[in-house]
Amino acid sequence: MSPFVAGELRSAALVAGLLALILAGAELLRRWGRVPPEVSRKTVHLGTGALVCVFPWLFQSVATVAALSAGFLLLMMFLRSRKLLSAVGDVERASVGELLFPVSVGLLFWLAHDRPAFYVAPLLVLVVPDAAAALVGKTYGRVLFEVEQGERKSLEGSLMFFLLTFLAVFLPLLLMTGTAKGPLALEVLQMAFLVACLEAICVNGVDNLVIPLACYYILVQTTRSDLTWISAQLGVQVFLIFVTLLLAWRGRILSFSGFLAAQLYLYGVFAYGDFAWLVPPLAVYAAFALLRHPRGRQLRPHGFKAVTFFWAVASPFALLLLNNYLQVFAAPAAAAAWMAPLPALFAAAHGGGLACVGQIYRPRYARFLPEPLRWALWPLGGALAAAALAALVLRSQSSPVLLGLAALAGAAAPLFQRWISPSRQGSEAAGARRMACSLALSLGLALGLYGALRP
Repeated sequence: MSPFVAGELRSAALVAGLLALILAGAELLRRWGRVPPEVSRKTVHLGTGALVCVFPWLFQSVATVAALSAGFLLLMMFLRSRKLLSAVGDVERASVGELLFPVSVGLLFWLAHDRPAFYVAPLLVLVVPDAAAALVGKTYGRVLFEVEQGERKSLEGSLMFFLLTFLAVFLPLLLMTGTAKGPLALEVLQMAFLVACLEAICVNGVDNLVIPLACYYILVQTTRSDLTWISAQLGVQVFLIFVTLLLAWRGRILSFSGFLAAQLYLYGVFAYGDFAWLVPPLAVYAAFALLRHPRGRQLRPHGFKAVTFFWAVASPFALLLLNNYLQVFAAPAAAAAWMAPLPALFAAAHGGGLACVGQIYRPRYARFLPEPLRWALWPLGGALAAAALAALVLRSQSSPVLLGLAALAGAAAPLFQRWISPSRQGSEAAGARRMACSLALSLGLALGLYGALRP
């Protein structure tokens, strides 16, 4: 056996033994010490998190960490299915965080094992601020907001997460990299705010996967930039927060968690695309805010919540990610072939989404229309809105084919929605999922037609 393999096996055995001790100690505290389940869960969280932070200095092979992560995942799945680990599984809320944590560790080590600072900082955010925010929110939280039905978080916990995230990222990068203090401080400040908003709207333990990967991506994108670029990004983000807050207040269409999700979505659109891509979502927000009668039927009693908003924008954001992937990884010729259709269909998704929401909640003025026109109003409105938004985004690149595809997607979305869900009964989150499915079907139809029409 080579010295390299022997060293990897010794390190793996050491880590496995320490993990077993952490789990056993937390279980003894839970059963014999009668500590609250949230405390025992965070004990496991802190212990395992501190251990995995030293992986870059223990392991050189990605395969070894992948095997350890897979083994820990299988162990947690077995203990969870048999209900043998009360230290983790006795919390009142439903959570898959303990299953996603080893997945995050494996992915982060694969991405950043050769840059320890970029591995340690995202994991520290997951270990220290996340645990502290949960305990502070549970103990001292007074200003609560609802993320989805039955799932609440506190403003106090989110503020604690923001402050500790800044320290958990700034200090490792300051000590382990040669980045100048000024740009680093601004970069980490922006990242801490974005990640704190993201953590505030994550439910069911999904933050154990989303938070470290988001931290890593933001660090990779911003550490190569100078102070001017980072300051410009901060300025755009402040502007988008102000616009979202103004439209949310004017239209009463977003709850607090929905506002957090909306401004994150707008910044994501700007970061992955450019200012032209911001036109469709801002136009749709403005349409809600300006056209909704203050005494008309309310879209939601307290505004769209974060989870519902996520489903509403899932399809257009997938197109945005596809566009970014083609630009970065695809061959130039293949990317160029989709540079116009994808923005057009991104705009069409917002026009179709506007029609879907109108069809569900039916503004007061629609009741005075004749029945045939009322039936055709939303497909026709979706087609016109989609074509208009596509023309605004494409400008000189507009063509009859692309505008026709956008109009088709905008008209098909409310028709698919009517086919999927003839009745408007059911929870609003379920309605948002049906809307997302309708948009995905209409965009898939348009993409398929574009592929068939290409020479």
